[in-house]
Amino acid sequence: MSIRDTTIIAALAARKAAAIWPEGVVARAITRHGTPIDVTVSGRGGNRMHHAACDGCGRSKDTPASHTGDILPVLLAWVDDHATTCAFLPRPTRTEGAR
Repeated sequence: MSIRDTTIIAALAARKAAAIWPEGVVARAITRHGTPIDVTVSGRGGNRMHHAACDGCGRSKDTPASHTGDILPVLLAWVDDHATTCAFLPRPTRTEGAR
């Protein structure tokens, strides 16, 4: 497979990943190979947690919400850094007719 073919595959994967956001995702970054990194929020009030997970390599990061302010920018900095360095391709999805 040529570099051009790999680039085209990554671009198509990025377009697909950007088009379909799972429920609960509040932010999404795409790695250089088209893999989504999704950010979700769970809990309420002082128990709120932000979670980011890479769909390629599986690395993730959790940050609690702060009582004095929103710590989401800290998590988004991790997401941005990971998106520029992760070399994993998106996990394949099962297609109709596949066994």
